[in-house]
Amino acid sequence: KIDNYLHLVDLRQFGMERVLSCFIGEFDEFSVIIDCGSSIDVKKLLRYMNRKEISLNSVKYIIASHHHFDITGGLWKLYEEIKQHSSKVKIISSEAMYQIYNNYEEESHFIRARKTFGALMGDIKPIDRSVFLIVDDLDLNDIGLKSIDMFYSNGSKIELAILNSPGHSVDHIIPIFIKDNTIDFAYLGEAFGVMQHSRELVTAPSSTPGFKYSEYMQTAGIIKSLKPLNIGFAHYGMVKGKDDVNTLMDEHFEMMKDFRALIIKFYKEKPKTKHVFEKIRPILAKRTDYPDYDTLFDNNAFTKLFLTTIYGMMMDLGYRKE
Repeated sequence: KIDNYLHLVDLRQFGMERVLSCFIGEFDEFSVIIDCGSSIDVKKLLRYMNRKEISLNSVKYIIASHHHFDITGGLWKLYEEIKQHSSKVKIISSEAMYQIYNNYEEESHFIRARKTFGALMGDIKPIDRSVFLIVDDLDLNDIGLKSIDMFYSNGSKIELAILNSPGHSVDHIIPIFIKDNTIDFAYLGEAFGVMQHSRELVTAPSSTPGFKYSEYMQTAGIIKSLKPLNIGFAHYGMVKGKDDVNTLMDEHFEMMKDFRALIIKFYKEKPKTKHVFEKIRPILAKRTDYPDYDTLFDNNAFTKLFLTTIYGMMMDLGYRKE
């Protein structure tokens, strides 16, 4: 538990620490789960809730930031478990998320993931439309966000709102908690890169296939203008405090420009994916604080994650196709 109402859960995805976060908002009467990992990871989330005595009866919403298998592939499994205890639980998502997730047998992301990650992808099953609370048509609140609900925590009112945030993927949304008319916490998912360094305020890109650079940078600008006090990442963790948040956001904008420029440079040197990957790999790996980045790439899943990041930007540049 990282403040009065927020829990940060390390789901130890692919058997590694600090790969995937999920967050839980625990309020006086209800709780909200933000993302859940693959179907393999759901049991770890449920074990955490049991240890922290967060009742499954209290879960009012499960928020799905976007459809990628490593982020919400296990959504169906978590819902099936929660609904046994909280029959009125709703899944909050965009319309595009609902459509893509339930077309998992034919959608390109899931086809690529099966080929690339195999059994690490876990299972996906359809979820009925009636379960979803689709944010696209909801009313805007006073600061232009989609207003969902109001909760209470130790006497404070906390509003849950949603920001549509395309770029990383077409269906991406950002859940936001507003306290005392200030954005207390914004879960950025992968709309502001990834953060896998525990000591330095540095980020790495999150440009998987389907990524749109111009939309991504526009979304990032909107997030920055909202001036959140605290931010959370899908990969991985949380940054607290206005000054550190601003520092990290400024760094991320420059990093994304540099990353795109390096992809262009290395592709012009040799238009081969392997060449670009080998050139970019040490640059990205040093933005983590894993002890030895060469050893890091002994983990096959992590190598594939880095490769998909590079390939996504190459696709946006027109260097590669589906």
